[in-house]
Amino acid sequence: MSALPGSSFYGSAPQCAYQTKLVGVFGLLEKPLQFIESSLNNYLRLRNRGTGHDTYLELTDIVDDQGKFAVAQSTVGMSLINIEEEKVNRAQLREVIRGEDGAVGYANPEIRLQLHLLFVANFKDHDDSVKNISAVISFFQSNNVFTPAKHPELDENIEKIVFELGSYGFEQLSYIWGILGTNYRPSVIYKMRLITIQEALQQRGGAIIDKTTFKGKGIL
Repeated sequence: MSALPGSSFYGSAPQCAYQTKLVGVFGLLEKPLQFIESSLNNYLRLRNRGTGHDTYLELTDIVDDQGKFAVAQSTVGMSLINIEEEKVNRAQLREVIRGEDGAVGYANPEIRLQLHLLFVANFKDHDDSVKNISAVISFFQSNNVFTPAKHPELDENIEKIVFELGSYGFEQLSYIWGILGTNYRPSVIYKMRLITIQEALQQRGGAIIDKTTFKGKGIL
């Protein structure tokens, strides 16, 4: 199973501020992203049966450290390209929590994240690239919601994963591919709504009760 690759950031400064938290966030994101990688790869393998390949989709960087296109031949690359906060219905005040020993603690407001996943096809035949991107769209059209109840492989702390097809104009797509530093290839972007994060709980006097607590659940 692929490890979670580094992500690229585009957009406003508030989105980029997440870079300071990525180590902890990636630890929580890795399992659901690997779950999607495995599920979608199995689906593409069925759609491409008879070709003799086992891997049709990989969680990967789009370009490597040298700036070269990094998606393997005859596969679809899936890459996390952006993380942004969803502020709708987000709590503004800290939550008061009482520990087992009676100590009063405070949890900072949850951070609701929306992940942008880029799927890029790299096949020698352009028709095959289009066919496999179409298969990705077909997969999420019939499987846009994932829950641990239906998919035990998911972390039980994740209540729900919801996928939505991204809609981007030519100017936005040009900017994204320009940031990536490679030529456009058949691709599609999906928004993945997934996670809430609670930062460190602090006692009334400022001492940390629990150094860092991550709590994940789906959002709509």
